[in-house]
Amino acid sequence: KLEKELAKVSADYYLQQNNLPLALEQLKKLDNLIKRNRKKVRYNYIMAQIYQQNNNHKQAKNQYETVIKSNPEYDMVFNAKMNLARSLRGEKDLQLMRQKLYKMTKDEKNKEYLDQIYYTLAEMDMLLPDTLAAIDNYLLSTKMSIENDPQKSVSFLSLGKISYNKSNYVLAKEYYDSAYVFMPEDHLEYQEVKEKQNILEQLVFHLNTIK
Repeated sequence: KLEKELAKVSADYYLQQNNLPLALEQLKKLDNLIKRNRKKVRYNYIMAQIYQQNNNHKQAKNQYETVIKSNPEYDMVFNAKMNLARSLRGEKDLQLMRQKLYKMTKDEKNKEYLDQIYYTLAEMDMLLPDTLAAIDNYLLSTKMSIENDPQKSVSFLSLGKISYNKSNYVLAKEYYDSAYVFMPEDHLEYQEVKEKQNILEQLVFHLNTIK
């Protein structure tokens, strides 16, 4: 019991310090110490996120699958499925997951999650890469987003980046405007989006003047 509590406190401490290797060490210890899957599902989920962050897609996939099998509350199952989809790399795995995600869009209980599902599909399209399909799915994500401003902003930002990379600065400005409007100030990319939106505003002004 004491060993378990110590591992929990240590894992929490290292996560707050953003010391992911040591946090992972403690989370693995907890995984071994806790026997019931339902009781350790949160720790499995955090482990999966760390693996995904470190581009260890195989381990991330294994951990997300463990989370889903543990049958936790629906929110966690849903997020695990979305993250699992983004951690897949094999073409066969991607195609199977794509079918599952399209099936999820037809399920009534996923109505409020449609923006996230289409965003995940777009992210999978970008891995192929199929930019045209990705644009369609990012746009669907923005349309389906009802009360999820952070998601809406990230979808607009992805569209902005695609347009910017294609040197379509007028369209990129529109998407960056929307991303900036919907993005919460505490978002990691807020400052970067604000600066890019400013630059594009000036650039498009000059392009229109020249035109």
